[in-house]
Amino acid sequence: MEIEHRSIPAIRLDLAIARERLAAYDHDEDHTGDHDYFVACNRVQTFEDELYLAEAYAQAMAEQVAQKWIYRYAPASTPVQIQN
Repeated sequence: MEIEHRSIPAIRLDLAIARERLAAYDHDEDHTGDHDYFVACNRVQTFEDELYLAEAYAQAMAEQVAQKWIYRYAPASTPVQIQN
């Protein structure tokens, strides 16, 4: 079963928006009992985690494709002849 990932640019856009909203959020210094601030922080962390997983998946897929191409176009090794 393959997991569907959102595109990396879409995740980066959502992360940038979430970071801007978090930076613009008015909050007290201690953040005590501030549910909205906690939700905003959690949203940023969620997008960071999603971006990390999507980039790791893209890297793994790129390596897999590269291995297939290397195997397909690697020069054939010369057969070893055994002399009796």
